[in-house]
Amino acid sequence: MFTSLDELQDVGLMVRSHHEAYNGSGYPDGLKGEDIPLGARLIAIADVIEQAANSVSVKRDEYALTSVSRQAGTQLDPKLVS
Repeated sequence: MFTSLDELQDVGLMVRSHHEAYNGSGYPDGLKGEDIPLGARLIAIADVIEQAANSVSVKRDEYALTSVSRQAGTQLDPKLVS
């Protein structure tokens, strides 16, 4: 869908790749590290923050940041997490 419009091709790559893991264990393409588009790596961090914050009712911010920190270097880009 996004690839049919030239101006949205980068968006399509971000959407496609936001489930890739920094260590290469993600999907759909098994991309690793900086081979994952920057936008997708940022979306992945935002996704973890949102899911973690919505999973608890108290100290949501602390829990979300702790969750992101725990996944730095495996699921998430450690440079972007810092």
